[in-house]
Amino acid sequence: MLDDDALALGTRIRERRRALGLSLVRLAEETDLSHPFLSQVERGHARPSITSLQRIAAALAVDAGWLFAGEANGRARVELMRVEQTRPWRVVEGQHEGTVRPFRPDQWPVWFFDIIELPDSFGDASSLNGDTVCYVLGGTLEVDAEGELYELGPCDALFIASQVKFRFRSTSAERTHMVMFRVGSPTPPGWSSDPQAS
Repeated sequence: MLDDDALALGTRIRERRRALGLSLVRLAEETDLSHPFLSQVERGHARPSITSLQRIAAALAVDAGWLFAGEANGRARVELMRVEQTRPWRVVEGQHEGTVRPFRPDQWPVWFFDIIELPDSFGDASSLNGDTVCYVLGGTLEVDAEGELYELGPCDALFIASQVKFRFRSTSAERTHMVMFRVGSPTPPGWSSDPQAS
């Protein structure tokens, strides 16, 4: 006989995983848990420990309580990002400093960065877990993606797949304004601190 609570938990984990477009293999990699074990959990045949449940919740961008409670006690319905919530950003010591606003709605698997002012020099190239889309609102910039250069102007967009090493810089005399969306890791190239940290 299957435990009803375990079955409900497994169903929520599976539904959330599929909503994020994650395979069981990818979830196993993200949580450092085995693929067969996660399959059993999703089918209600196994119960994860507290530690395992926390890993699963983190990989699915929800809190552990949400997995038990479901949507009723899940994400906030409305969240506001104020214009003053900005952080300085520098990728090369001594260069012009940029400004960024990081934002991730509660439980949302996508990070949003409003890069209000882009540094004018390249930093080190970075590759991160998670796909990236850059969209230019104003000014111009140059993106170096594994040695290939892309020039972007207003309303241009660039998709960069997970694990591709890239870096970017402003090439405009005026302020370059870009928004960047990332699925997965929150840290853009040249920014080592947690965007959600105070």
